[in-house]
Amino acid sequence: MRVVRKEDISNPGKNPSGEEFYEMIGRLPEIGGTIHHSVVHVIIPPGKSSHAHYHKISEETYYVLKGIGSMIIDAKEFRLQPGQACCKSRLSSRQDCGLKYDIKF
Repeated sequence: MRVVRKEDISNPGKNPSGEEFYEMIGRLPEIGGTIHHSVVHVIIPPGKSSHAHYHKISEETYYVLKGIGSMIIDAKEFRLQPGQACCKSRLSSRQDCGLKYDIKF
């Protein structure tokens, strides 16, 4: 079993569009050795976004912790706020945008 906190991740991922992500559980042996599952803490500042992308195998579930943002799934926009969860099926294109405050999920 792997128990980890966001603060334990010393090298978070960052992309040029502004997204910061902490892969807490994933495929690499040192972070859990999972096959089709991961847990990632994501922070997107206001006015920033993630890259549009999709996964061939994995589905994704998001639970918004803080902030207000939007998620664009297959060209349809969904507004998200704290306390909401959503599931994205595999092969669906996704892009996340921070609208107000840092969106954290």
